[in-house]
Amino acid sequence: MPAEALYLTHEARLDWAGPAPGQLDSKPGGPWDEARGLQWALLWDFLNLQSLPPSKLTKKILAQLDVDALWVRSDDDSTPFTFVRCCLSWALDPDAVREAVLSGQSKCALIALKERNRRPSKKGG
Repeated sequence: MPAEALYLTHEARLDWAGPAPGQLDSKPGGPWDEARGLQWALLWDFLNLQSLPPSKLTKKILAQLDVDALWVRSDDDSTPFTFVRCCLSWALDPDAVREAVLSGQSKCALIALKERNRRPSKKGG
């Protein structure tokens, strides 16, 4: 599965433009940027755990995977750190990421998330 398959369509991005008005300050470096950083970290840690080989799964990790399974299956979007909101803030389709994870393609989702975190390069300066 290509990483691009997990990206939101342009139309879907227009439907979800970030936090509710007044929920978080949207100034660069403000709470919204900090919240997005935490959302990225939550997704990154979740996807890394999902892609661990069976030989690395300790009791503690297995317990976390059980909690994570509830998180990823939830359609709740009422708080900034739900699975759905974490995906949407990085322009990833929550259903596509969920499907990738549940079908054993977590590495594809990791690639998509990593690509979304790249900063545009500065040209000519």
